[in-house]
Amino acid sequence: MSMPDEMTITCPACGNEQTFVMWSSVNVSLDSELKQKVLSGELVDFCCEKCDEKSRVLYPLLYHDMEQNLMIWLLPGDDPPHDASDGPSGLMSEVSEGYQYRWVQSYNELVEKIYIFDAGIDDRTFELFKSVLRKQWPDEVSDEDEILFCGADEEEGEPRIQIGIMSPAGYREVELQEDVYLRFADHAAKDLDDMFPLDTT
Repeated sequence: MSMPDEMTITCPACGNEQTFVMWSSVNVSLDSELKQKVLSGELVDFCCEKCDEKSRVLYPLLYHDMEQNLMIWLLPGDDPPHDASDGPSGLMSEVSEGYQYRWVQSYNELVEKIYIFDAGIDDRTFELFKSVLRKQWPDEVSDEDEILFCGADEEEGEPRIQIGIMSPAGYREVELQEDVYLRFADHAAKDLDDMFPLDTT
């Protein structure tokens, strides 16, 4: 079930107070239109009705995809949950067997996880792959830059994956042949479960 809740938000620019809808939970299987709103950022984007100031309101949000047996819990901040009862496993302990739980700290990570699971990619493998890309692209990616999976498509019949690079200077995308990732994934699969055990019930 999707759970919206109206809150009063104060504009950081002019101090105007207005109503803002926060979603503690979104079930994109029962409310399919919410998925695009998550991906576009509409659920966290604030626009002041008085001065048109735009900002992002980050808050805890549970993303639930029943068709993929997937729950992703957005908990903004630098620190993990204090104990198991505060984390995804504790919060969703009543959910059916076979679910995968993920905990992310930023909205970019939430959107990335959705794209990764939609593409049928193991997100644990892709995290390793991003580490490899960072080492192979030292002149293109700094320590401050964020590497994100942005989707998959085909160009002239050749499967490709899109990689987004978020840096202080801006955002850019690059494309890689899907085979490059698949070869890496095949090699990494041997030790994957030991390195990143799945969080499932």
